Amino acid sequence: MTTEDVDDYKTGASTAVNSTDDAYMSLTHTRIRTPSGWTKYIHPQSWAYFRNDEYKLVVDEDIRKPEIIVHINDYYLANPSSTLPDGIEACLLGSAGAYFYLIVDHIQCVAEHANDKRLRDWADLGERSLDNLLRRRRLYWNFIQGHPSHTVMPRRALTEAIDSIRAYYFDNLTNGQRSTVPFSKVECDDLLRHLEAHQGATIRETSMVILIAWILREVYSYRHAEGYGKHTFNQFRTHQSALNPPVYVPRRPSAVARKFLSFLINVPFFGIPQTYLEHIQHASEFRGRLSSLQSSWREYTEQLIREYSDFILIATVLLSATIGMLSVGDIAQVSRACSIMAAFAALGSIATGVFFVWRHQRDTRVSTTRTFAYMNNAHRNFFGLPGHALFLSLPPVLLAWSIIGFTVAIVAYTLQSVTASPTSDVASTSIALAIFLLVLLGTTIAIYIFIRMWRWESRTWTTQIVT
Repeated sequence: MTTEDVDDYKTGASTAVNSTDDAYMSLTHTRIRTPSGWTKYIHPQSWAYFRNDEYKLVVDEDIRKPEIIVHINDYYLANPSSTLPDGIEACLLGSAGAYFYLIVDHIQCVAEHANDKRLRDWADLGERSLDNLLRRRRLYWNFIQGHPSHTVMPRRALTEAIDSIRAYYFDNLTNGQRSTVPFSKVECDDLLRHLEAHQGATIRETSMVILIAWILREVYSYRHAEGYGKHTFNQFRTHQSALNPPVYVPRRPSAVARKFLSFLINVPFFGIPQTYLEHIQHASEFRGRLSSLQSSWREYTEQLIREYSDFILIATVLLSATIGMLSVGDIAQVSRACSIMAAFAALGSIATGVFFVWRHQRDTRVSTTRTFAYMNNAHRNFFGLPGHALFLSLPPVLLAWSIIGFTVAIVAYTLQSVTASPTSDVASTSIALAIFLLVLLGTTIAIYIFIRMWRWESRTWTTQIVT
């Protein structure tokens, strides 16, 4: 490699700044096997692009191929980018026969696609409205993110990135999960830790250039989408309060289907699906950021898995007790039938619980795509979320029916001695039934109280009970 193959850092012939030692052979830029006047720059993510200092031109195509360099030279001769003022360069986009320029102003940190305006007149990019400025800044930082190896980034870019991240950090603190800024609180912490460690008047490391360019591209994309600077505080508050996000309205089943579904939920399912419906509605509510939605959904599925695990354990114990009941020799037919029903219900609770745990653990943690597919299918099935909540409640509902069946079997077995023999011990049977009724009454009151406990009217109701 000769001295002509590397950049002359003393004279500043190139804007590449990856080394300050002329003897150091940099891997990020080279002139080996490139046409005269062209320098190859290598992006940290391994792809290459080319720049001609005389032409003030950056290209992404492989100019080492003769047919490509011919097309580029022809386009340059017709549209000489060397006439651009200092601090401004052009990036050639498109393909042969359909080339066009992206004009990049490194002084104002803006970029714009070339139109019919002559290149020598590009000292000013024209209209400077706020919308255009935001769009051009976004184009500029998008260009820098893809072409960082030949540029020196001023410290003002780092200052702007840090200031924006701090503003987003504050937005996350004040708005929580409803924050719509492009970075979460954890991401802001990580970014600030990397950005605030940098010192110096300029930024020369290509990795830091890419990081800052990516941040500022996201910042200006967000500002452009949010109407940055368009409204006063009062106008902004009015606009936000009047802004209604689009709400998905699921397909409503027929009136007969709705009545049938309501009957299933409130009678044989004891209203248990209502709890699952509230939970799944809360977990699938979009609050401004997909990461927050995914986090709340993950918490919901973990809670669901824990509940199912508890139901499986209880159903297993109840199944053992039911089998023990069936092993009694002189059990009456009513007790036997109720015990068999309780055993089947417990088996159903165990089977559905195990399957639900397996599916939720397996598919929810595999990828976010399956998570969103789950939510979409839950909303769009024939009965909507209420129907989905109906299936989610199967393990506790079957467990409840198993408990009811086992309870009836025990009561029937207790009364068996009275109905089968007139000389039986009526007193002991009466005591057992009285204890059962007291337990049933206490359990019913407790269940009713705690059904109402999380409702606002529960305090008034309990006060009336006490007084």
